[in-house]
Amino acid sequence: MHSQTKSKVLIVDDQPDNINILSYFLVEYGFEIFVATTGEKALHRVEKILPDLILLDIMMPGIDGFETCRRLKALEQVKDIPIIFMSALAEMGDKVKGLTLGAVDYITKPLQYEEAIARINVHLQLRNLTKQLEQQNTLLRAEVRSRQLAELALRFSEEKFASSFRSSPAAMTIATLEEGYLMEVNQSFCNLTGYFPEEILGKTDRQINLWENLGDRDRFCQLLHISGAIYKQEFQFRTKFDQIKFVLISAEIISIGDTNCILMMTYDITEQKRAQETLYRREQEFRALAENSPDIIARFDSKLRHLYVNPAVASVTEIPAEIFRGKTYRQLEMPAEVAEVFETNVSAVFANGTEHCFEFNCLTKFGRKFYQVCAVPEFGRDRTIASVLTVGRDITAVKQAEIELRNSELREREKSAQLELTLNDLKRTQAQLIQTEKMFSLGRMVAGVAHEINNPNSFILGNINPARHYFQDLNNLLTLYQAKYPDPGAEIQQVAQDLDLDFIQKDWSRLMQSIESGASRIQQIVDSLKLFAKLDEVGIKQVNINQVADRTLQFVMDVTRGKGITKSRKGSIAGQEIELIKNYGNLPPVACYSSQLNQVFASLLNNAIDALETQPYPKIVIQTELETAESSRCNKGVEAKTDTQHSMAIAPQTLVDRFAVIRIADNGMGMSEEVQKKMFDPFFSTKPVGSGTGLGLSISHQIVVEQHGGEISCISAPGKGTEFVVKIPLQPVTCGPETVAIEH
Repeated sequence: MHSQTKSKVLIVDDQPDNINILSYFLVEYGFEIFVATTGEKALHRVEKILPDLILLDIMMPGIDGFETCRRLKALEQVKDIPIIFMSALAEMGDKVKGLTLGAVDYITKPLQYEEAIARINVHLQLRNLTKQLEQQNTLLRAEVRSRQLAELALRFSEEKFASSFRSSPAAMTIATLEEGYLMEVNQSFCNLTGYFPEEILGKTDRQINLWENLGDRDRFCQLLHISGAIYKQEFQFRTKFDQIKFVLISAEIISIGDTNCILMMTYDITEQKRAQETLYRREQEFRALAENSPDIIARFDSKLRHLYVNPAVASVTEIPAEIFRGKTYRQLEMPAEVAEVFETNVSAVFANGTEHCFEFNCLTKFGRKFYQVCAVPEFGRDRTIASVLTVGRDITAVKQAEIELRNSELREREKSAQLELTLNDLKRTQAQLIQTEKMFSLGRMVAGVAHEINNPNSFILGNINPARHYFQDLNNLLTLYQAKYPDPGAEIQQVAQDLDLDFIQKDWSRLMQSIESGASRIQQIVDSLKLFAKLDEVGIKQVNINQVADRTLQFVMDVTRGKGITKSRKGSIAGQEIELIKNYGNLPPVACYSSQLNQVFASLLNNAIDALETQPYPKIVIQTELETAESSRCNKGVEAKTDTQHSMAIAPQTLVDRFAVIRIADNGMGMSEEVQKKMFDPFFSTKPVGSGTGLGLSISHQIVVEQHGGEISCISAPGKGTEFVVKIPLQPVTCGPETVAIEH
């Protein structure tokens, strides 16, 4: 069979050989082939591809061909598709069973393919002819119905009430009495059901599923046939959008020409019905909840009279519920404070139409009780406030728990503060222990190094003068020889020329002077080490702060001599020395731990030097001055206006009359406000890992503030350098044990 539109054939067989051979022959004859190897797959396949004919094997795994046929015929879209069984079963009972299930033919295996093709073509032609016949019958019935409806509509249009029918606010329809075809509907009916007129005219109420319950339709028809008319009977309609509508129907039988019809008027009462049901249901739910609720529930009218109270109110007040009705709190002689708070809040709800929540407490037979109450408006059908409902919950346990919680939180905060203080003490103690051990080892090392360097250096310094005398004597002797023997031999002249004797005689004094200068420099470094370490000083002493700062500065610069800024200049590396500016004021002696102040000044100077590593023109300014308590407070007032200042000041009770002030400033990159807030914290450091311990500034703060009762503060901003200000009282405030040294 060859045609432009190929017929679709579904082959259902579990044998691949049968499928392949049969498919080959069918494709040759112009069929479009689809395959399923089980009954289950065939059921899924027909949902996606609707075939024109199905070839179905009987013996298959899973469900057999008979069950597959039964299920296929149960599907609405498949029931008219012809099914031909294929099987080796030749029993008459099997053939009858297959035909009974809806199959149209039976082909016995092994297949005779020419016969199979012929039978397939016959059944496809029969199906096509059946379809054409059904289509013609449908068209014919539609044409006849259309003519009948047209005639009835023509007659109806001539009736006097046609205009009233169409413009009526009630939903109206006219349908034939016998078949129930809708002949005419008005716009109100379309609005009610959601259909357009062209969607329902010519159809029955069953076809558009108008009735929610078919039993209602039967009751409607029965009442109409008995009495010829019905008046406002309640039914339920289903709209186009599957919404349920409650309606009141009035109908009567009328004649239009020679045709008996039903004139039906429908009124939509869905909103009223649902409102009644909702109101009833809510009232029942409210009653059930209120009667069994432990909360105190009451309802008030606009004059603050009780409309309802639940049993919980009666239990708490020991007043029967019926006595509450129609009376106010004041009429019931309730406590004045309770009556006042209810009157105020309930009146506010009536005035504003919004929810109000409040709390009150009263003395009951169970003791003093605390309640939290919510008052909400209840609206009537006219959207005005009909009543106010109050629901009060006993929160006595919550109040007691809140008090206990606050007390517990206070205790926990106190514990947390104590733990924080303990932790800080432990951190300081740990830092002190670490630094004590390091500085003890460093002190022994410094003493040993100073001693070992001092011995050979003293030997050098002690032998310079004898060496000068010995050389002078030898030089005098040589001069005498040259005068007495002006013509030495050739060998002596050669040796004198090789030695450059004249140069040696002239350069000897410069050589000895250079040796003496170097040895003196070594001696100064040893003295600086001794002075800095203060190995021979303990306890508080009256010292000259300028000298302490100067010695520390000298030691630090000796250790970092040559450490400055290096930068490339045309391929070569050039060093930039740090510029030092010293402005020492006239200070009286200060009672302090001088070794500890050495450590503070050294830490601040080392930090300044580290901050200058990237500066092209590094500069450090060290300045001392005397400050009184009055001028100190004035300066603080000025400095407080600067956002970039971060100060760690002592408590007011540690202030004294006069201070020695030491300022150490650099022109480095400066610090952000965030860094300044943390810089005195233990172990906080901005240096790379391994470059610092983060203890220098923390212990400096401890030495200045805790050991000396002074102040240490910082004034800095990004890109504007940093200045540390140390203030030491001229008279000691605290006399704690000597603090550990700082690792630099």
